[in-house]
Amino acid sequence: MMRMISNMIRCAALMLTAMAMTACGGYTFRAKVIQGPISEISFMAADDPRIQQPGISGVWVAAFRDPQSPDRKMYGGMLSNSNGDVTFPIQGFGAGWLEEQWEVQATLKGYRRVKTNITLPSDSKKTWVLITLAPGESAEDDDFHDQFDKFH
Repeated sequence: MMRMISNMIRCAALMLTAMAMTACGGYTFRAKVIQGPISEISFMAADDPRIQQPGISGVWVAAFRDPQSPDRKMYGGMLSNSNGDVTFPIQGFGAGWLEEQWEVQATLKGYRRVKTNITLPSDSKKTWVLITLAPGESAEDDDFHDQFDKFH
């Protein structure tokens, strides 16, 4: 009986250690921004051929935790590089392994802005966020770009 309790305590300690290591190590948000017929946010495998497509550079991509909360907070943001790739750390506890909503936004003048709520992929090395932007302007873009220019 004592041996079984000892084994259970060891298993619980290992699980807590693994959870703590995952939470403390942070999460890496990975996305690819490409041009398409409609602006949308979806997922793709890291070996998906769309990763090799020419991307859109200079797109501001941001991630907000708990978007329905009145005190929502941006946990990361970055401009896409010349290949359309976006990679930034998210240091929030549980990012990527807790079932929770994140709002992802992407904007660049000359393209229709997109924002949607997603659950972050648990393994961002295997599953990337795919951001597709359509040429054009969104009705709210002028106000959004003015706010972006003020704070960034």
